Amino acid sequence: MSFSNHIVSRSLPIWLFIFLIFLVLLGKSQKEVLQVRVGVVLDTNSTLTDLSLRAINMSLSEFYNTHNGFKTKIVLSSTSETPKELRKVVAIIGPGSSMQAPFLINLGNQSQVPIVSFSATSPLLDSLRSPYFIRPTHEDSAQVHAISAIIESFRWREVVTIYVDNEFGEDILPYLVDAFQEINVRIRYRSAISLHASDDQIKTELYRLMTMPTRVFIVHMLPDPLGKRLFSIAREIGMINKGYAWIVTNGITDLMGGSSLEDMHGVVGVKTYFSRSKELAYLESRWRKRFGGEKLTHFGYWAYDTATALAMSFEQISNVNMSFSQTKNISGGDNGTDLDDLGVALSGPKLLQALSTVNFKGVGGRFLLKNRKLEPTTFKIINIEESGERTVGFWKSKVGLVKRLGVDQIGTNISHSSRRPRPIIWPGDTTIVPKGWEIPTNGKKLRIAVPKKDGFNNFVKVTKDANTNALTITGFCIDVFDAVMRQMPYAVPYEYVSFETPDGKADGNYDKMVHKVFLGEFDGAVGDTTILANRSNYVDFALPYSETGVVFVVPVKDEREKGEWVFLKPLTKELWFTIAAAFIYIGIMGSFTFEKLTGFQESRLKIYNSPEEMREFFLKTSSNGGIDAAFDEVPYVKLFMAKYCSEYTIIEPRYKADGFGFAFPLGSPLVPDISRHILNLTEGETMRDIETKWFVGEQHCVDRTTSDSPIQLDLRSLRALFMIVFGISNLLSIMLSRRYQRTITIPRGRGDMSDPPNNPEDDHLLLLLLMLASRIYQQRRGNIIVAKPNPPGNGPDGQDNARPNQNRDVNEGGQGANETGGAAEPADTEHRIVEVHEGVNFGDGDHEANRIGKVNLELQRQQSQVRRRCNKLFSEKNMPLGMAAPPRGCIWHSSKRSSIKVSV
Repeated sequence: MSFSNHIVSRSLPIWLFIFLIFLVLLGKSQKEVLQVRVGVVLDTNSTLTDLSLRAINMSLSEFYNTHNGFKTKIVLSSTSETPKELRKVVAIIGPGSSMQAPFLINLGNQSQVPIVSFSATSPLLDSLRSPYFIRPTHEDSAQVHAISAIIESFRWREVVTIYVDNEFGEDILPYLVDAFQEINVRIRYRSAISLHASDDQIKTELYRLMTMPTRVFIVHMLPDPLGKRLFSIAREIGMINKGYAWIVTNGITDLMGGSSLEDMHGVVGVKTYFSRSKELAYLESRWRKRFGGEKLTHFGYWAYDTATALAMSFEQISNVNMSFSQTKNISGGDNGTDLDDLGVALSGPKLLQALSTVNFKGVGGRFLLKNRKLEPTTFKIINIEESGERTVGFWKSKVGLVKRLGVDQIGTNISHSSRRPRPIIWPGDTTIVPKGWEIPTNGKKLRIAVPKKDGFNNFVKVTKDANTNALTITGFCIDVFDAVMRQMPYAVPYEYVSFETPDGKADGNYDKMVHKVFLGEFDGAVGDTTILANRSNYVDFALPYSETGVVFVVPVKDEREKGEWVFLKPLTKELWFTIAAAFIYIGIMGSFTFEKLTGFQESRLKIYNSPEEMREFFLKTSSNGGIDAAFDEVPYVKLFMAKYCSEYTIIEPRYKADGFGFAFPLGSPLVPDISRHILNLTEGETMRDIETKWFVGEQHCVDRTTSDSPIQLDLRSLRALFMIVFGISNLLSIMLSRRYQRTITIPRGRGDMSDPPNNPEDDHLLLLLLMLASRIYQQRRGNIIVAKPNPPGNGPDGQDNARPNQNRDVNEGGQGANETGGAAEPADTEHRIVEVHEGVNFGDGDHEANRIGKVNLELQRQQSQVRRRCNKLFSEKNMPLGMAAPPRGCIWHSSKRSSIKVSV
C-alpha cells in the first residue's frame, strides 16, 4: 500500500499539469469565437412574439451545442435595447407583421443589413423590390389557388370575402380575384371588419350578410383578437348552420386554439403542410418537455429554421469584416434621429449571398430560398370539428386537390370527382354540400324586370289597373319563366316589376334594362330579350328558350288556280323575283345588325312595333312608303305568320342569332339550374303547349304548302301547255318530213331499176319515212296524185308498155316541154321528173287537158319502175324490222319542183 501511494503521489502533478494546459487552450479557443449581433424586431405583448423568441433561442442553443467548433456565434439584440445598440447589428430578424415591414425594408436597403422575416406574409411586400428583404415563409397569395380549387370542386359560383381591415387582410384580395376569375367565380361582396370592431358592429355586419343570397364565406384574418369573436357571434345568430359554407385561410388554421373549435364546427380551412420528419418530431418532443402543453405553430417552425440558417450563413462569412462604414444621415432626412448614423454594413452583400445558398432539411421542410422566399408546394385541407381538426385532402402545386399524398402527387390525371376532398361535416352537422346560394332570410323576393311593350304583346304584356295600380303581366315569356321556376328543386320567391319610363310608358331600351340588372336594381330580366355579345359582358344569360335565327319575310300572291299558266305557278312570280333578290341580298349581306345595314337610305328603313303594323307596311309597298321585305327574329316572324301565313312567306337561309334568354347578374347561381330546366321544358310537351297558346292565330290560317286538300286543275288551266305542245309537235313534224324526204331520179334511157342499193338499211329507213310522209300529205286535198298499178299483162313485171315522150321535159305549169323528140341524152344523165303540185296553173281548155294527160302518161311509165324498186328493197332478206310483207304499191306526190318525191 505504501508503494502504491507513493506512485500516485508522484503522478498527480503530471495529470494536474495536463488539465491546466487543457483549460488554457480552451480559454484561448473561446476568445477566438466571433460574436455576431443580430437584432430582433417583433410585436410586443403578443403570443406570437413570445413563441417565436423561444423558438429562435432554442434553435441557436441547440445549433451551437452540436457545432461547438464554429468560429461565429449569434448574439440577439431585442427591441428593448436602445437604438445605439442596434447600430452594431449586422442582420435583423423581423418584423412580426407586414404593417411594420416597409420601414424596416427601407432601413435595411440603405444600410445593407439583411431583414429576415418569417411572419410578414403580405404578397404586396414584393413590390418594394428590396434585395435585402428575405422571407423564409410562405406568402398569403400562395394559398389562393388551394382556396379556388375547393370552390371549383363544389361548383359554387359566388362567394363573399370577410377580412380584417388592414394591410394583412387587404393584400390578399387581388390574388383571390385573379384566382376566381380563372374559374369564373364572382366575389359578390367584400366585408372589411375593423381590428377593433365591437361585438355589436360585428353582429350588424353579419346580419347584412344574411340578407344576401350568397352562402359561401371566405375569412382571412388572425384568430386573435378578431377571428374568434367573429365565429362566436356567427354561431350565436345562426350562421354556423345548415346551408352555410365557411372557408378560412391559414391565418386562422395555423394559430387557432382549442377554445374556438366549438364555434367553428363544420368550417373548412387551408393549412400550411409540414411533412412529419424526424427533425420535426424531435423538436416537438423537446418543446413539450421545456414548455409544457403549449403547441408550436408554423411560425415557430419557420423561426427555428431562420435562426439555424443565419448561424450557418455567418459561419460561411466568418472571415468577412462585420463592422460598419460610417456615413452621415443615410436616410437623407432632416429629423436628426439616432437611426440616421447606423452606417453601412460591410458584411451585408456577402451575408445576403450566403443566405441565398443555404440548403438544409429543417423542421419546416427543405430550407431553400427562391427569389428570397420559400416556395410552398403543399397545403393541407382540414375540416374543423369540436374534437379537433380532421384532414380531408391536400392541395399540391401542378397537381391540384388530392385526397391523399403519395400516388396522387406524381401529377397523373385525376378525374374531377376524385379531386373533391373526403366527405366533409358542414355547419349544421350535415354531409349535404351547401349549394352556396339561398333566398335571403329577410323574405325579400327577387325583383324580375319585365319590359312594357307597345306591340308584340303575345310575348310580354303589362297592364296596370287604374284604381289599384296592380300589375297584370302575361305572355309567352312569362309562361315559360313561370314553368321553369316551378321545376326548380328549391323555392325561389320572385315578383315581376315593370320596366318603363317614369311616366308609365314603354321604354323599349332593352340595353338599359340589362344594365340595371348589372347595377343591382333588378335581380333578373324576363322578356323577349335577345342574347347579344355586348350584353353578356354585364349579365349572365340562361340558355335560349326560343327558336334562334333571323329570317327574310316577303309577300306572296296566290294565283295557282287561275289562268292557263298555272303549270308555272309552283313558285309565284313574286317569289321568282324574290329568289333573285335573295341571291343578291345573300351576296351583300354580312350579318343582321342595324349598324351594318349600310348602303340603304335612312328613309327606306322602317321600324314596326306589332304584326299589324308590319302588315300595313307590306300593303303600302315601298313605292307608297311601305316595305317590300322584312328582317326579323324567328319568334316575331312566327307570330306574324300565325296570322298571315297565306299572304307571306319566309325565305331561306336562316341567319344565326342566339334567341331570347333570361338575364341575371354575373355569376348568379340561378343560371345553371334555370338553364338545365329550360332544356327539360323544351324537350317535353309543356313548351309545345305554351307555343300553341300564344302563337296560333285568331283565324284559322292554313299554309298552302301544308294543306291536305289537293289542288284541282281544269282544261283551261293547262290550255296554254297543250297549245305549246301541239304547236311544237306540228312544227317538228314538218321539219322532219322535209329533212328526210329523198328524191328518186330515173336515168334517161333505162327501162328498169334493177340495180341493188348500195346500203339496204338506208333504203329501209327511207321507205319508212316516205310511208309516214305519204299518210300525212294524203290528208291534204288536191296535193297527191295516186297512180294505181297497171293490170297484169300491160307489160313485163307490170311495166307500162306505152312510153310516149320519153325525152320530153315538162316544166312547172306545163311550159317548156320538148314535144318534138329531141336527141337522146347520155344514159347516165338524170331526167327531171314532173311533180304535180296543188295550185299549178296548167291553162284553160284542151291545152290544159292535153298537158295533164301527158303528165299522167309520164307518171304511169315511172310507176312500174318504182314498184319494181320497192319490191326489190322489201325482199325477205332485207325486210325491215316489224314489217311482215312489202307494201302493195307505191305512192308519190307532186310539188312545184320538177322532181318526183316517192313515199311508200
